[in-house]
Amino acid sequence: QRHRAQRDGDHQRDADADGVGRHYEVYRDVQGWRVLSMPARVTLVLGLALPDQARVALNWRGAGAMPFRKIAYHDLYVLATRSAAGDRQAKTELRRLLEDQVVVIGASASGLYDFRPTPIAAQQPGVALLATAIDNLKNDRYLRESPVWAPLMLSLVLVAGLLALLDRLTIHYGRTLIVSVVGLATLSVGTVL
Repeated sequence: QRHRAQRDGDHQRDADADGVGRHYEVYRDVQGWRVLSMPARVTLVLGLALPDQARVALNWRGAGAMPFRKIAYHDLYVLATRSAAGDRQAKTELRRLLEDQVVVIGASASGLYDFRPTPIAAQQPGVALLATAIDNLKNDRYLRESPVWAPLMLSLVLVAGLLALLDRLTIHYGRTLIVSVVGLATLSVGTVL
């Protein structure tokens, strides 16, 4: 597929039907052009492969609104200014903080209205969604959705196992146990469907 420009990336966040952000777009198809998301662009710039799907289910790291290390912009600015002025200690500290890291600059002030509901927090900063999407694509950590038939197959295997067990237990415990277990198995299969 064709890509839009070399270094840009889209930062649209589409919520699921219930308004909760569980997915992030890898790309958006616009009239035959694949417009990559910012996390996808970062992943390509790092020389890593992208999944061949339009969006991925996010795998959240830990609990809380900001699971990644935060550095106040002011502190980073002061450190960079001191480093540029020749302060060796500041230069070493700056290198320790930023070398081989993906840095996402964003704001989390409530007045900026860049908060979204996620499975982790009712109001999560948009920069945390962006960082999570970059982390998921960069480290191949996004969630894979199981095929539609997988829960049904699991239920059928469990029911078959229960029936085999019941065949052995009928001698000792009678029909009441059999009816109870078959009823529970039927209920579990019905719940999956």
